[in-house]
Amino acid sequence: MLGLAAILAGVVMLEKPRIGLEISHDMVDQTPVTLMQRADAAGPVVIIAHGFAGSRQLMSGYQIGLARAGYITVSFNFEGH
Repeated sequence: MLGLAAILAGVVMLEKPRIGLEISHDMVDQTPVTLMQRADAAGPVVIIAHGFAGSRQLMSGYQIGLARAGYITVSFNFEGH
């Protein structure tokens, strides 16, 4: 029972930063793209590109922080990654 409570608490803590954000996943040609923003976002668009051997999932921490700050964020995977 304690283990299940710990797992549930972990999931809640991982998802908490995403609360209040609009998150959509799409494809542009063959490139997966994630758009993340607050509902009232008025900031500029920030395009988040990963480095060598990275992915948009690895950059999600930066994307969440920028989106919570009011920026409209777009992340994508470079072809072949």
